[in-house]
This record gives sequence, structure tokens and C-alpha cells, in this order.
Amino acid sequence: MFVDDNVTDAWAVAVAWKLCSEKYKRLGATDKQIKEFEAFIAYQDWPNNDDSQYSPLLLDLIDDYNQYSKDKKQGNGLFDNIEGYSLPTLQKYLMDVYTFKGLKNKLLSSPRPANVSYDELKTYLSNYEKYW
Repeated sequence: MFVDDNVTDAWAVAVAWKLCSEKYKRLGATDKQIKEFEAFIAYQDWPNNDDSQYSPLLLDLIDDYNQYSKDKKQGNGLFDNIEGYSLPTLQKYLMDVYTFKGLKNKLLSSPRPANVSYDELKTYLSNYEKYW
């Protein structure tokens, strides 16, 4: 069975963001440079970017940046007031997941970071259902 592109591409975005951010920190980038890079690569304008398949779905579960606070003047941007997941945790949750629906069910039925409620997570994930 094949994994849906929207799931694999969301994983690719999250991994690229995390690995590049850590590499740039080790190379001595300033906090401002790191924030600028993270905002650039994090698909914070999704779904309005050129390729809505590459989404911040998994990245937004890790980072502490709520893109809605940046974009609310323009009426776009997801409300992603969720943070605290780690790449290893998400990788574990992705095992035997092939679709967005499967990922959604896995995330909602698995342990969450202490600051993330079931309802917040469910609301966040519902943003993606209209696109996939």
C-alpha cells in the first residue's frame, strides 16, 4: 500500500525544517537568522503557496509559531496554536499510516503533549480536511 503524498510531503517539510534549523544553529546563525529561515521553509503561507501538497501539517505540531497570528489581517493562515511534539514521536505515530484520515485517527488516539487538548488538536486537524 502506498502512503498518500500529502502525508509523506508533510513529513518531508517537518524533517527539513528541523534538520536545517539545527545545522544552522551549530554553524553560528543568529536567532534572527534562524527565525527568518524557519518562517521561510515552514510553509507558513499554506494553503496559498504554489504547492498546497507540501503542508506544515506535522511541522505545526512541533514548532511554537502560530501562523494565524501573523496572517490574520489577510484572513489566511491556519490557527496552529499547538506545539510540543517531537520528530521521533511523530515518526512513531506515522508507522502503518497511509492516509490523512489514518494520521488524524492516530494523532487523536495517541498521547499528546501536556499543553495540547484533544479538542485543540481535533480543530487543528479539521483545517486540512477541506483540502484533502
